[in-house]
Amino acid sequence: MQLQQGLVTIYEALYPLGQLTRDGAQETSSLTTSDGYQSLQMNIPDRDFMPAAYAAENIYGLDGIGHNYNCPYKMSPREVNNFAQGLLHMELRDMITPEQREEGLTYMWHNLQRHNADLAGVLPEGADADRLHQAVTGFANGYSPQDLKFMLEPANEPYIDSPRYAALHKPLRDVGLALEWAAAPETLLALNQQLEARQAKLGITPAQKPQTLTR
Repeated sequence: MQLQQGLVTIYEALYPLGQLTRDGAQETSSLTTSDGYQSLQMNIPDRDFMPAAYAAENIYGLDGIGHNYNCPYKMSPREVNNFAQGLLHMELRDMITPEQREEGLTYMWHNLQRHNADLAGVLPEGADADRLHQAVTGFANGYSPQDLKFMLEPANEPYIDSPRYAALHKPLRDVGLALEWAAAPETLLALNQQLEARQAKLGITPAQKPQTLTR
């Protein structure tokens, strides 16, 4: 798939040009790639997008949830997310083939890796379009490389569905923090420890929680 044609189709066909922002100004964004695709004007369909990891940090005041990445071509995380979501909508509407969607996601992921060395080895070998979609949108949402690698590895799926993994989540859920993604156990334990320290300062005795990462 030629990305220039694909991007124009996504943002013009699904989200008509001329759509206005809340303040009445047209919201577009330029994208010029090093591969010869010039200044693509893209409407932003999801105007309220906020990277989930950053939102969790802001709301709950915990550190180490979000990760700062470098976006290619002066894109924003919202534009990266909209690119992946646009490809999905196009495939569901039979505007592109599954192979074209996978090609577009692969192109984007390779560029994300090129600008972020810490993404090396995150995506498992032979990942299909759905895994690529999770990787690209996970990047846009600020999930750490550690979390991305954990959630994208098919071998971890049984553990993610296990009571032991649910137990790691419980201290956070007890205070209303439900992460939108399958964070790595190391991430959850670190957040639990921050929560426990905060509760100790307030004189709150936390409920019993797991202290190991036994899987």
